[in-house]
Amino acid sequence: MAVSFDIANAFNSIPHSAILEALRYHGVPTYLRSLAAACALAGTPPWELEASVLSAVYHWTAEQRARDLRPAPEERGAVRRHAHEDMVRDWEGDLSRAQFGRRTLDAIGPNLDRWLERPHGFLTYRLVQVLTGHGCFGNYLHKIGREESPSCHECGAAVDSAQHTLAVCPGWEEQRRVLVGAVGQDLSLPSIVNAMLDDERAWKAMASFCETRSAGMAMRRSPYPPRPSVAAALARCR
Repeated sequence: MAVSFDIANAFNSIPHSAILEALRYHGVPTYLRSLAAACALAGTPPWELEASVLSAVYHWTAEQRARDLRPAPEERGAVRRHAHEDMVRDWEGDLSRAQFGRRTLDAIGPNLDRWLERPHGFLTYRLVQVLTGHGCFGNYLHKIGREESPSCHECGAAVDSAQHTLAVCPGWEEQRRVLVGAVGQDLSLPSIVNAMLDDERAWKAMASFCETRSAGMAMRRSPYPPRPSVAAALARCR
C-alpha cells in the first residue's frame, strides 16, 4: 500500500513528521507507515528537502541581482547542483534515522545518490514487493489478516518472507541459480541492490526473479480467505 501512493502529490504537501503522527493517531498499522522507504524507492525527496534546493537557488539569485550582476546559466546550474548534493546528504541522514521500512532503507540508503542517478533500471510492481517485503509473502499476508499462518506454502518453513524467498526457500532454487549468476552469492538485500546499481544485467535478473516467483505463487497459492473487517485487521496488526 505505502508504495502505491501518489508520493509527489500526497506526501509532499506537509512535513512527514505530521503525516506520521496523523497515521499513528488514527491507528494505522506500523507496516503501512513506511513513508521514508516509499519516497526513497520512488526517488522523491520529502518536500521540505526539495524546498531547501529551491531556497538556495532563489537566495543566491537574489544576492546576485542585489549586486547588479547577471550570472550565466552555467553558474546558476552549479549552485543548483551543489544545493542538490547537500539535500541528498541531508536525506541520507533522515533515512538512517527513519523508524519504519528499515529493510528497504538499509539497502537503498547507503546508495541513495547512486539510486537517484542510476542510468538503468525501472521499478515494477513485483520488484517493489520483494524490495519492501509487502507482497505475497506469508508473514505479510498473516500480518494483514489474509493468511491464517505466516508459514511458507512452498517448503513449510515457519515464516515466509521476502528474504526467505530470495535466499532460502528450495521452491525457488532454479530461479535463484539464475539470479546468483548475475548478482553473486551474497543474497542479502544490500548486496543485491549494490549489484543492481552496478550492472543492468543484475537489475534485469532481479526483476525477472521477482516476476517469475510471483507468477508461480499466483498459480500455487491457495485462494485468499474472506477479507476480515477493517477493525479486525487493525486490531490484529497492533
